[in-house]
Amino acid sequence: MPELFSAPWATAVGDALNASDAYREAAATWDGAIRLAARDVPGGGERAVWLDLHHGRCDETRAGEHALAAEAPFEIAAPVAVWTEVLAGRLDPLMGMMLGKLKVTGDMGQISRHVRAAKEMVACAASVETTMPDAG
Repeated sequence: MPELFSAPWATAVGDALNASDAYREAAATWDGAIRLAARDVPGGGERAVWLDLHHGRCDETRAGEHALAAEAPFEIAAPVAVWTEVLAGRLDPLMGMMLGKLKVTGDMGQISRHVRAAKEMVACAASVETTMPDAG
């Protein structure tokens, strides 16, 4: 199983997005890369994945320094503990954004028009069996 926010995890999420009819339909009008960032990772630091998303498909994924350095018009960032709650289905991503647990940067108008796509993206990410980073 890939570790959360690792390169293999990013690839698996991209594959899950491309295999999802629900995501393809919900994100048919979405165009733009997004960075998902995990802060307060055990052992210190930050991890990120970058997803190049166009009209219901994921064309490329990046992780690590490549994801942190890549331009992204949108970013969703949270401590790894919050991402764990979101991916386990215990925290709705929209509620997490409204509560300030997930920090969102980018055109909020575009994001608000694509709430269903965001939820499907999270569902695809949650479908990837994942191990959590440890301090070791």
